[in-house]
Amino acid sequence: MLESTHQTSELKRKAAIILILGVILTPCLTFGQGDVSSTLVKETYTEEDIPRLVEELHSEDPQVRYKASYRLNGMGGPGINALIQVASEEPDTIARKEAVRGLYSRAVICLKTPIDSALVAVLITALRDSCTGVRIEAASNLKFRATPSRWGTSQEYSAVEPLIDVLLHDDNGEARIEAAEALGAIRDERALPPLIDAMTNDQRDGVRSSAAYALGNIPDNRSVYALIHTVLNDEYYGARRGAAVSLGKLRDRRAVEPLISALLDSEGWVRMVAAEALGNIGDSCAVDALIMSALEDDFYSVVIDAAEALGKIGDNRAVAPLCKVVVDFKRTFLFSEARCAAAKQLGKFGDPAAVEPLAQALAREEPKKKCCHAMALVQIGEPAVPALAKLLIPQDDEYNMFTRREAAFALGDIGDTAAVEPLIEALDDEDFDVLNRVAEALGKIGDCRAIGPIVYELESNRWLINRTRWFMIEALAEIGEPSVTALLGLLSHDDYYIRGEVADALGEIGDRRAVEPLIEALKDKNGFVAANAYRALQGFCEPADAQEAREENWGYRDWRRWWRKKERNSP
Repeated sequence: MLESTHQTSELKRKAAIILILGVILTPCLTFGQGDVSSTLVKETYTEEDIPRLVEELHSEDPQVRYKASYRLNGMGGPGINALIQVASEEPDTIARKEAVRGLYSRAVICLKTPIDSALVAVLITALRDSCTGVRIEAASNLKFRATPSRWGTSQEYSAVEPLIDVLLHDDNGEARIEAAEALGAIRDERALPPLIDAMTNDQRDGVRSSAAYALGNIPDNRSVYALIHTVLNDEYYGARRGAAVSLGKLRDRRAVEPLISALLDSEGWVRMVAAEALGNIGDSCAVDALIMSALEDDFYSVVIDAAEALGKIGDNRAVAPLCKVVVDFKRTFLFSEARCAAAKQLGKFGDPAAVEPLAQALAREEPKKKCCHAMALVQIGEPAVPALAKLLIPQDDEYNMFTRREAAFALGDIGDTAAVEPLIEALDDEDFDVLNRVAEALGKIGDCRAIGPIVYELESNRWLINRTRWFMIEALAEIGEPSVTALLGLLSHDDYYIRGEVADALGEIGDRRAVEPLIEALKDKNGFVAANAYRALQGFCEPADAQEAREENWGYRDWRRWWRKKERNSP
């Protein structure tokens, strides 16, 4: 009775929580842009609804206005024409702004001319609107439309000059920011001088920053010196960061020394993108600075980008410093990301000198990050086998099981036969996931020495879970023909699961010696075993025989008859 009362109260509590969450989240789900709101508008609207929806664009409720513009957009041609008309002719600034915003969505992006031409013309006109909000929405709309698949025709490039006018003369900073971003997305060379001017002289920080980012999208090195000046001298870190990003995109070697100086910037985000930019340029002159400054940075993101930059440059001088980063466990827990980044780059270098540091890091790293070090050791290959083999030995460590799992996985991926004996010894590990990885590794290597130990574990260890048994039997299947005799012996095991998976494995191998025992397995009292044996036998058939077996549901005698016939006809 008490338990029933408790369950009832618990259900009521959960229902109350769901109700409260519904009240809180409903406004979030009903007001916004993009695909999220598409789940709200499931009704079908016709041209008869257009006047009402246009009227709703004047509502004081922003949710009502947004839904109306979204629904008009979703109607396609007629609704979009209505939005264009409102954006062009409506005296109400609120309605004009909502109409211009409503002209952007997936539906409009997919439109072709002639509506598309009219749409661009409306947006260009809206750039000169007396309402600041309309100008901002128009520039933003043009920015989002500026994709490689969309831009390139005269009607769309006609927006460049009006956007330049907004960038240089609009009294609203937000409009100038949107114009700079739109010009960067369009990538027209006419925008180069105005963007340089805005980056250098605009009083608003955000405009200078947006202009700096935009210049990186225009493949013209005339902006390099202006970007260098900004990255070194602008008082706003966002502008310095944007300039560094753009210099990395332009890949001009004149930017190397200024970017090296930017590695000492007071803002970590600037130092981070400066390191990334140096990696994109790929000049070996930056190696020493990346090693001495960026890899020693207290901001872990800077270290990550420095490691990746050194990997892109590919200078072997980076190996020892990257090894130092990999075994640095004194910094904050977030530094694990930096250790992972360094490990990935060491894997690319493939230098055997990195094996010991990577093995140490694999042993000490937090569980979720151990795979980075393991994969780096896999890339180094055969020289890493002895170190990985040592890591298979259980240690008195809370997370050592994760280390053993990753070590076994890495040894399997390397595939060197020198790992067979250590892996065989690891078959007595007490962790099932470690055993799974060990068996998988032995299967990948495919050495016959593993057959006996695996069979012994299957026959003697009653505590093995079925998943581990599957990995072991699958390993025997991957070893192939040499394991057939051992598998045939296991086909009479007293555990039905082993018998069933062995039947499946024999079918995978496809050795004719298995046919007679598999036919006998059709009489197994356990349906799982019989079904697997049936499926395995189908693999030995010609396509026509396999189809007949399925259609006529062959039984034991049918398979016997088929096999006698096949034996008579075989050479």
